[in-house]
Amino acid sequence: AQLIYARHDAALELSAPRSTRQAHLQRRARTTLAALPLASVPQATRTHAPVEMAQRVGFLGLGVMGKQMAKRLLDAGTDVVVWNRTAAKCDELVAAGATALATPAEVV
Repeated sequence: AQLIYARHDAALELSAPRSTRQAHLQRRARTTLAALPLASVPQATRTHAPVEMAQRVGFLGLGVMGKQMAKRLLDAGTDVVVWNRTAAKCDELVAAGATALATPAEVV
């Protein structure tokens, strides 16, 4: 699982930025956090303890983008649940370890 380290003196520690937009957002987060007085930062944020990301992700619709995102999350070990109007589109992801649900309400 990917971990995010939250500290009062640095932004969220993520993997290397993949785009200039992501690099900009990381720099902006560092600047924003650095500008906060320590007293205004919640105690949970001040620690160096890792905070785990959500371990279950649901996808409604497995078009070109949704299917690829779900595959990457499955490869990373995330629990993925899926629903698609055409149930056959879920088969490839179910074979890779996803759970197909019957209705969109079950996914969310």
